[in-house]
Amino acid sequence: MKRHFLVLLLLSTFCVSAQVTFRAYVNESVVRESERFQITFEANNRWTNFSAPAFGPFRVVSGPNQSQSTNIVNGNMTTQFSYSYILQPTQTGTFAIPSARAEIKGSLVKTKPIEIKVVKDSEKPRDKNDPQSVAARNNILRAFISKRDVYVGEPIVVTFKLYYASQIRNYSGQPPNLNGFFKEEIDLKNQAEERENINGKLFNVATLKRYVLIPQKSGKLEIDPFILDLETAVPTRQRDFFGRPVYETVNYSAKSSNVVIDVSPLPTAGKPSDFSGAVGEYQFEVDLNQTEVSADESATLSVGVSGKGNLKLFELPKPSIPPSIEAYDPKYSERVKASSQGLSGSRKNEYLLIPRFNGTYKVPAMTFSYFDVAKKKYVQLSSEDYMISVTGGSDNPGAGTSGNNLINRGRSEVDYLNEDILYIKTQSDSWAKRGSSFQNSTWRWLMYIFGSLVLLGVYAYAKNRAAEAQDQIGKRKRGARKVATKRLAQAKKLMNEGDHRSFYEEIAKALEGYVRDRLHIDLAGLGLDPVLEKLKENGSSDQLNARVKELWDATSFARYAPNAGGQANERHYKETLDLITELENALNQ
Repeated sequence: MKRHFLVLLLLSTFCVSAQVTFRAYVNESVVRESERFQITFEANNRWTNFSAPAFGPFRVVSGPNQSQSTNIVNGNMTTQFSYSYILQPTQTGTFAIPSARAEIKGSLVKTKPIEIKVVKDSEKPRDKNDPQSVAARNNILRAFISKRDVYVGEPIVVTFKLYYASQIRNYSGQPPNLNGFFKEEIDLKNQAEERENINGKLFNVATLKRYVLIPQKSGKLEIDPFILDLETAVPTRQRDFFGRPVYETVNYSAKSSNVVIDVSPLPTAGKPSDFSGAVGEYQFEVDLNQTEVSADESATLSVGVSGKGNLKLFELPKPSIPPSIEAYDPKYSERVKASSQGLSGSRKNEYLLIPRFNGTYKVPAMTFSYFDVAKKKYVQLSSEDYMISVTGGSDNPGAGTSGNNLINRGRSEVDYLNEDILYIKTQSDSWAKRGSSFQNSTWRWLMYIFGSLVLLGVYAYAKNRAAEAQDQIGKRKRGARKVATKRLAQAKKLMNEGDHRSFYEEIAKALEGYVRDRLHIDLAGLGLDPVLEKLKENGSSDQLNARVKELWDATSFARYAPNAGGQANERHYKETLDLITELENALNQ
């Protein structure tokens, strides 16, 4: 009997030790809105195909962080395998984190959901000497708005500033989404370091981001907070041998407050029929460079708008051209600058006009309308009529009593040579009389041969120039990595000298210059998304593109943020070097 009992006890012990456990737990179930917490998924055996849950209103600050621990208790050895994440709430309320899933010993297992309650900071006050409380007092992130009550299409400026009174390192920023707004980022180059006294405490001030925002719809639009994850030094209650305070490093998330913008719709009363969405203060200019031309001679009609407002978000007026005057697709140009005063500059269309027949033709006056925010009313601007006098051509066969009742001969008679225009007549001039000796002589054939040789020479020259241009492109592609490596060498020198801003400018130039030379594209005016598309078309993977975006944003942000220390600089230098090397291997040769 005693022997049977011992066997049963050993079997039960074996079954317990062999039982698979997979659980989830958190270090805090009630957290503040600005507080981070840790969630851990743990098993007593190795897993495969781990699937993390959707964290919903919780932002992943770091993770998954993998760990393994072994314990021996009373001669029994147990091994625990775990993944942990550091999470940050994005809103208050009670939320459930769903189950995580994994395969252990061929079986699918999952954890139980975990409920987290997020409360406002005031509902769960901290000890004022708590390291997180000290970090919160020493690092303040603020959003400044130029105007809170605006019309649809009216530009405003938002600025995010970090006030910090302690050393910062290893930071990363998460700018707001800015949904519902057209945004244009303002260049923050050459900004001076600032210091500001707040309630008797002196802070360093760093401007992190500044945007021109243009609301696209009416209602209450919310600007999400800017979040900055950072490591900061916090003094403890301990002191060293010389009586100086001992510091500890604290991970803290500085977060700006939510800002609500009240956006009013544009009034319908008095809205002109030609209104295309322009809001601001503008000047309208129409100009014709020649009013007297010969038939088949070109003239240029310019239609431009200048001023300040939502310059990029409306259409320029289109001229009404008489049908006998050929008008080609306009050449568009813009000079728009984003600054603390909003968007300002000019936009212009230039139409190439080529009249075909004798006569006098009218280009009717044009109008441009905009909503003046200061006056709170619509303003309509008008140009003058332009008359074009055409001489030297044939009479218009379709013209009656009206100068505009004309025939459009089509565009087949005009051929573009770069930006110049060559008119090719379809009827030959009878400069040699029919039946003359020259026309029937061998000289005519000699002229044909000579002309053919000239054409062949021009073709050969053009082909040679094209080959040279292609070779230059090839040289730039082949030398892209070499040029980037030189820039990185200069960046490392600046890093060793402690020149934080110049270091990140050189890092950004190395990455942007490599992409420009390697893909042979002009990055001016391009956003990051078109660049990533080009990289993918040329063989870059989604993973590489994600790293490009992360590094692109990090270097852009770090250039104007406070110095994060040598570790951050060294990390970004190595990431840039590794990324360019991997892109060189991935992109099409």
